[in-house]
Amino acid sequence: KSMLLQDLAVCVAMGKQWLEVAKWQSGGSPIPTIQSPVIWLDQDMGIDEVYTRFAALGKQHKAPPDIPLQVYSFQDPPFDANDPASVIMLAARSNNAKLIVIDNLGTISGGIEENASGMRLVMSNLRWLAETTGAAVVLIHHQRKSNGNVGGRAGDALRGHSSIEAALDYALLVTREPYSDQITVKSTKSR
Repeated sequence: KSMLLQDLAVCVAMGKQWLEVAKWQSGGSPIPTIQSPVIWLDQDMGIDEVYTRFAALGKQHKAPPDIPLQVYSFQDPPFDANDPASVIMLAARSNNAKLIVIDNLGTISGGIEENASGMRLVMSNLRWLAETTGAAVVLIHHQRKSNGNVGGRAGDALRGHSSIEAALDYALLVTREPYSDQITVKSTKSR
């Protein structure tokens, strides 16, 4: 999930089409982007891993060194989406970013258990961030542990309180079979 969205972040920062069709594939079409500043907020991987991946993606996409991509990793104090002051500070630092990617929801919820109704405030604060900055706020979140057997509707794979899914405009489920080099991206919610 993170690598796929890091690729999106680089493409948006460059104004480059995302998910170009591989030379050996037929059909399909890339997704156009509008060149915009991007913020990547990492509270999952750590700065070394994040920078290593962005460096590799930058090389792959032939990105100039000055693309408008700002990376924050394990900032001090940590971003806390349960705290309005923390969300206001991120909004103030957004520098006209039109894409803000947060990795991951579980690490920015201020100690609120993801199955608790307190997630409503977290999601409301993130909605405020999107509305105030005009940015698409993309959250990376994990699916339920189910050994690949979700059952029911696809949206049931999303982990946590029902207020998480309810607050989303769009949800994508990213899966990959073990040892496969292909991923599947499936929409589970579209508002």
